[in-house]
Amino acid sequence: MFAKFFFPAMLLIAATAAQAQNPAPAIKPPTAETLTPQQKALQAELNSVGPQLVALATQIAELIDKNKADEVWDNASGIAKAIVAKDVFVSQITAERAPLGAVKLRQLSGLGSLVSDGRVAAKGGPTTPAGIYINVAFATQFGTDPKPVRERVSFHLDTDQRWRVTGYTLR
Repeated sequence: MFAKFFFPAMLLIAATAAQAQNPAPAIKPPTAETLTPQQKALQAELNSVGPQLVALATQIAELIDKNKADEVWDNASGIAKAIVAKDVFVSQITAERAPLGAVKLRQLSGLGSLVSDGRVAAKGGPTTPAGIYINVAFATQFGTDPKPVRERVSFHLDTDQRWRVTGYTLR
């Protein structure tokens, strides 16, 4: 599976953070009949690669569990490496993860997709490349804290039609 996918790191879309701060009013989710052709194609892509990306996201999270964020960055895409330097990536993840303790439980909590037109800016950085992104989210319990933390690994469909990791975040 590693031959088909690579694990880069960091680059996550700031729109999600903005959305979390300003939640939209509840709306009725679209049905298959109301989806646009582009949304239907994106849903089909998500359905076909979702299980593989969940498995890869789990492997990436486990590397980070083992303090191997440097290995994740070493195999990062050019997109991720252009956004954050290796030492910054490793130190940010180490600083976020260290106080949480060991993983007690990690469960898949969601799989979602987003099409970017290239205008959405990464938090504090340049705009993200246009394209399709898929986020794999886990509800992860660390240490003795019973409250789960949202752990997210993001992927981008690169121009060579390979899914590559473009982000890891905790919320």
